[in-house]
Amino acid sequence: MYNERPAYWLNPREEYDRGLHHLRQRFRNALSSGLFREADGGSVFFNGLRRMIERERIPVDRVRVFQVNMPTKHIIDSIMDECEHIGIQRQALFTRLDRLGYCGPPMVLIGLDEVVRHLTLEPGDRVLSFVTEVSKFMQAGYSMKYERRR
Repeated sequence: MYNERPAYWLNPREEYDRGLHHLRQRFRNALSSGLFREADGGSVFFNGLRRMIERERIPVDRVRVFQVNMPTKHIIDSIMDECEHIGIQRQALFTRLDRLGYCGPPMVLIGLDEVVRHLTLEPGDRVLSFVTEVSKFMQAGYSMKYERRR
């Protein structure tokens, strides 16, 4: 984090008018930077997701909805570039970032609520969700198989 205040004295009104006091995040495409890459070259997110898929034997060809819980579109695009290589189709991506914004961890449940309310799933369709909490490097995810509505 940083701000753009200069090291020299500046009129406080000018500083305020120019927004130099606001905190900013030094943000590169975090998932493709060295900080978020693992030794085998994949992102931390991708490798965590891949481990979950392998451990739980999730059939990626049945993933109808892929909920990526990340705060910005360019990070989600980077994730989808990697996920296509293991068979998760780009059209499976489900996000409401443009309409709801990103509220952190509760977005997982908000997104699932949006899926249930607005999508028609067929028996056998999978909903897959995954997140890497980048400030603490924690990961979590779930996969649900839709059976049928009673």
